[in-house]
Parts: sequence; structure tokens; C-alpha cells
Amino acid sequence: MRIRKAEIAQDRFKIPKKRRPPKFEAVCYRYMEHAKKSKRSWKRDEETLKLAKTFFKRKRIDEISSWDVERFKASRVKRVSKSTVNRELAILKRLFNLAIDWNLVAKNPVKKVAMYRIEEKVMRVLSQEEEQRLIYAAAPHFKPLIIVAINTGMRRGELLDLQWEQLDLQSSTITIKQSKNGKVRHIPINKKAQEALESIPEPHEGHVFLYRGLPTKAVKTAFAGAVRRAGIQCCRFHDLRHTFATRLVLAGVDLATVMQLMGHASISTTMKYAHPSPPHKREAVERLVPGTKIALQIL
Repeated sequence: MRIRKAEIAQDRFKIPKKRRPPKFEAVCYRYMEHAKKSKRSWKRDEETLKLAKTFFKRKRIDEISSWDVERFKASRVKRVSKSTVNRELAILKRLFNLAIDWNLVAKNPVKKVAMYRIEEKVMRVLSQEEEQRLIYAAAPHFKPLIIVAINTGMRRGELLDLQWEQLDLQSSTITIKQSKNGKVRHIPINKKAQEALESIPEPHEGHVFLYRGLPTKAVKTAFAGAVRRAGIQCCRFHDLRHTFATRLVLAGVDLATVMQLMGHASISTTMKYAHPSPPHKREAVERLVPGTKIALQIL
């Protein structure tokens, strides 16, 4: 009887019926519309959600529990690295946070799922001698890319996306219009980087770094080959960026300037790249010894 009265009252006063939350795949579609407008790395999001849609099948967004996410996490770690799984979980967490903002769901099930603990990777800093060997061993089309990477600290994606219209060789400046933190960044070009860029055959149109007339889309194979031929141990392309930052710090450049050149949002991020070498640590403690040429002046 009470149920019937409620039905009559709802019809009488035109009380809107509560809508059922949408399917997970529908929310994924809406999320991707948002991501394409706000993220440069939206393709990674798209790939992750494609996998998630297959895993969660046709569940509604509110039917996905923390346990479901744990199962997704366990299934993915059998196929990819823990760091990759963590990135995928971060994307799912972002999706559910937006779903909460859109009033589609009340809770975020990813919030209770722990990320995998990742051991910090050892960052390599190339010596000047290793740098020369690497450049010598690199394929002709790849040499300018390595030189510009070491001398500008640009991210791999920024280098591969670089267009000639972003370069002003007269003022020796590169303008990054869509850097990681969403801000425009102006990068000064030193003599080495300028010479490398000027060595690239014309026409200077479209993408700067080409391979067989087409934009370079990946660096892993070419870089691994150069590293192997140069006889360098444990070096990744990202270590060129780390080398740039560390060399600046060791040369006495202040961290605020290094932060801007790297395109970081905070000093704490810059500090991850700036690790003094053992010889510089030794020099630092020697400054405490009175009578040496590098002794500190204590007032």
C-alpha cells in the first residue's frame, strides 16, 4: 500500500525518477572527450580504457568495486610492468574522480587500491667522453637528435613533435607550445645544438627530426643501437635529459633556472634529476678543511 501511495504521489507531483548510472564504457567515452582537450598524452588514456572496457565488460559505472579494480590490477601485472600498471590505475582513478564531479557515481573504487611499490631507477649521467662515443656511434639521421637532447634537456615527446616553425635560429630559441605542465616554454639554443640543427638537410619545413623523409616516431631502437656500438652500459634516452640537468647543477647554475629550462612545475621535481657525482661530493666535503684553496670563508 505504501509503495502504491508513493507511486501515486510521484506521478501527482511530477517527482523525477532517479536515473540509473551509465555503463562504464559510456563514461569512458565522455572521459576521452575531456582528455583530448586537456592532455597531450591522451592516447595512453585511450589505450588503458580500451583494456578496462574489455575487462569490466558491460558493467555500470556504479557496479565496479574496489575488488574489481584489484582483479584488473592483478591481471595486468601478468602482462606489463608494475610501473605501467600504476599509470593505468592513475588513469582509472582520474576517470572515477571526474565521474564523481559529474554526479554519475558517489565513490571512487580505485582510491582503496594500492599502487605497486617501484624501486627508484638509477639515473645515468654521461661523461663528456661517453657523449662523444655515443654521437660517433649513432646513425647519421640520429646524431642531431642526440646532440639537441643533451644540450636542451627537452623531453623525448617534445623532440619528436618539434616543428621548424618552433625554432628561431636567429635568436637561438626553441618555443615549446604544449609542454607537460601546459605552459609555453622558451628554450635557449647553445652553439652545439644550433650547429646540429643547421646540419639537418633542407627543406626546413614540418617536423625537424626525420627518418627516410618521415617524422621520427620512436627512438628506442636507434638509441639502443648507438649505446651498444659505443660500449656504454645502462643508458636510456631519458638519461640525456638527466645529463643536461645534472651538468647545469654541477656548473653552478641555480636550481630556479634549471627548473625553468627543464619545464618543471616545482624545485622538488628538478632535484630528482640533479644528483652530484662522487667527485663533486668529495670536493664539497673538502671545502670544510681549512687551508685548502676551496675552503669556505666563515664570518
